[in-house]
Amino acid sequence: MTENLIIMLLDLLSKDKVTAKQLSRKLEVSERTIYRYMDTLSLSNIPVYTQRGRSGGIKIGEEFKINAMYFSKEEKACILAALENLKQSADLHVINTAIDKLSVIGDRYNTALPPAYRNEHFIVDNKDGAGNCELSHRIDAIVEAKKQKHAIAIQYHDYNGEASERIIEPHTLVFHDNNWYVYSYCRLRKDMRLFKISRITHISRTDYVYDMKKHNNDWNFDFDTQPQNIDIILKITPEIRYDVEEWLGIHNVALSDDKVNFVACGSVPDDKSTYSRIIGYGNQAQVLSPNKLKQSINDLCKQAMQK
Repeated sequence: MTENLIIMLLDLLSKDKVTAKQLSRKLEVSERTIYRYMDTLSLSNIPVYTQRGRSGGIKIGEEFKINAMYFSKEEKACILAALENLKQSADLHVINTAIDKLSVIGDRYNTALPPAYRNEHFIVDNKDGAGNCELSHRIDAIVEAKKQKHAIAIQYHDYNGEASERIIEPHTLVFHDNNWYVYSYCRLRKDMRLFKISRITHISRTDYVYDMKKHNNDWNFDFDTQPQNIDIILKITPEIRYDVEEWLGIHNVALSDDKVNFVACGSVPDDKSTYSRIIGYGNQAQVLSPNKLKQSINDLCKQAMQK
């Protein structure tokens, strides 16, 4: 079994996705066994996912990919070609193992890719749309201003639709509830403020040089009023198990009494993001409790049908 797991892992690392049928043929086991192998890999903290649909399959999370900064595409191709030529004069098993390992390493970052902010700590990817590309440009400008310690002039639109001109001194980026903010000293308000980056429409660098303001490192930001959390229990099908594990936590999903489906529980915000997610699961998720959540989702679905 260990050898099969290694082969399966290498296959997943070297390809975008593979199907259970392809893996079962390669390893000469049943598709049910492949899904058991997936469970084993998941328990080892290896992020393996299933993607449904005609072009779906089994894939491994990008966060688990081997560091791609070592070789360019051309360098890797050259090394692989050299290893292929050595097959006639060297240990074939060693050569094949080396080729397998090199094949799973991605190419070095291509600067021609769509705009994204990248450094050694995080990446902001922008494949979802033009709005996110604009977000990346703003983050780039903010980070560069902080590096140079130059204040920036921004046009900011608040939640009431009112625009104001501000000069801010960026201190740190904050990612909260799928939104990016910049924590800055605002010269207009003469205080530290949190600005939602998607609400900044214009950024320009000024000649004002600033020093970082001292703070107590408490980082208790004044975000928008947060919704109350509710404790939920769902019954879900195996097809969405991995997605629900990512949402509620792998330790909060367990096999149900019917030995086929799963029961998931967790504390989540009582807001539209939770309702939308559960509705998106369609008939693969059933709300067991609370009744208030069941009623809210029923009402939303009825309103959508009326539209």
